[in-house]
Parts: sequence; structure tokens; C-alpha cells
Amino acid sequence: MHLDSDIRLSLAAEAAALEAHAVMLGEAIEMLDADIRAATERLARLRGPDDTASPSNPRGRLP
Repeated sequence: MHLDSDIRLSLAAEAAALEAHAVMLGEAIEMLDADIRAATERLARLRGPDDTASPSNPRGRLP
């Protein structure tokens, strides 16, 4: 019976650690998403209106 209790405590600790890592990964993904959006906006401003993507040129002019 003692072994079952130890296993449950170990599994609970492991689950808590995994949940903490999942939260950290989610936060990191949100920060990366924000960085990518900011970089995309900066790139669009640097390229100017002639280089931006359009329906007829979906990828925009290559640098």
C-alpha cells in the first residue's frame, strides 16, 4: 500500500512539473508570435508600398 502512495505522489509531482513546462512553453510561443508580428510589420515598412504583397503578387517582390 505504501508503494501505491509513493507512486501517486511521484505522478502528481511529475504532472505538476509538466503543467509548469506547458505554461512556460505557451508563454514563449506568445512572445515569439509577437516578435514575428513586429518583425513582419517592420519589414513591410522597410519594403514600402511597391514591394508589398498583393492579390496578383501574393509573395511580394523578392529583396
